[in-house]
Amino acid sequence: MNGIFLRLGLMASLSLGFISLAVVALDKSSFGSLSISGDLNSEQLLRAKEILAENSGRGSNPRNIISALSKLPWIREVNLRKHWSLGSVLEVSPKNVIAYWNDDSFIANDGVVLQGDLFRAGSLPYFYGPKGSEKNLIDFYLQVSGVLRRYGHQINELKLSGLGSWSIETQTGLHLFLGRNELKNRLERFVALEEHRRINGDERTVLSVDARYPGGLAVRFADEKFGRISRNLAHKEIDL
Repeated sequence: MNGIFLRLGLMASLSLGFISLAVVALDKSSFGSLSISGDLNSEQLLRAKEILAENSGRGSNPRNIISALSKLPWIREVNLRKHWSLGSVLEVSPKNVIAYWNDDSFIANDGVVLQGDLFRAGSLPYFYGPKGSEKNLIDFYLQVSGVLRRYGHQINELKLSGLGSWSIETQTGLHLFLGRNELKNRLERFVALEEHRRINGDERTVLSVDARYPGGLAVRFADEKFGRISRNLAHKEIDL
């Protein structure tokens, strides 16, 4: 992003409303004296049990099972614990998915793209971008979503075009076009617009804001046929 934004470390605890899975508490599913435990959905549990069955047998080594489970792309961590009543327990932790990815996959919080029916994610934002741009979208989302939430905007779609242009659609249907360059300045102009509207009690519905104009914004309201250019807004510094 051309050095405009400070890169943020990926925070696993970020707003769990965006990154949490619809999980269920499981009963222990045992093969002999070795059990599986974890916050897994039914598809994830079934796959974990298949791996356990494939690698269990006379003389089998739990380390081999841990290694086989750890190779599954959707698993974050596997630990072997001793339980006083259950014997050896494999604690399996799946990765958290934070968004849908290009309509046919999920994207995990470490940037890994996950396909298949192993997740039932519910209400998540949609990320669209070229292959290899997954972590760029995560970083951008982490930096921008908090700013937008201050003004009542939740990101529904975040897009990065093949030419490097950014655009956002909120859950209320507002489209924000930021383009490729001066992203921080352009977002600050949008914030200044929102501050101006708040101070003046302007409750009109905004359909789109195009911040790609030099020093201004093209704002389209729902009750106007055409948008207008807003130029005389006080600069509003934001922290990302």
